[in-house]
Amino acid sequence: MKIELLIRQPWENLSISPHNSSVRYPEPQDLPLLRGSFGASAVPVYGANRSPMAHPRHLLGGHIISDLIGVVSYQLWGTTPWLAAGLGMSLAIVAMLLTNTVHPPGGGTALLALIGGGEMHALGYLYVLIPTGAGAALLLLVALVVNNLARHRRYSVWRW
Repeated sequence: MKIELLIRQPWENLSISPHNSSVRYPEPQDLPLLRGSFGASAVPVYGANRSPMAHPRHLLGGHIISDLIGVVSYQLWGTTPWLAAGLGMSLAIVAMLLTNTVHPPGGGTALLALIGGGEMHALGYLYVLIPTGAGAALLLLVALVVNNLARHRRYSVWRW
């Protein structure tokens, strides 16, 4: 009986089993650290980890700076979404170039800050720290561990 539970339980949790059709899937608001731009960051961080744009300065700086620009742009021009989005994205790119933190997924982060829902906008500058800062830091910590497990791979060969 216990062996059957050990085998069956993981599959039921994943809702692969026909015995469990009432599994509640997480709603997007239940996953605050899961953002599309972090998925885009995973490509260079894990797949092209020697690229300068994949390293800590760019990963953290690109997301945080872009998100800060996105929040400011929303607060200044949020009543005119097309203006806020255009200026926010452009300013985020310029800020990343000026600070040498270019990380292409950061552009998506800026856009998310601009087009996010009311709950995101209500957080104001706190939104830059949570979910963006915390999520980028978590992505960095996992990348440092995973990329350095294999002898032939080294992550963070480029320093700050």
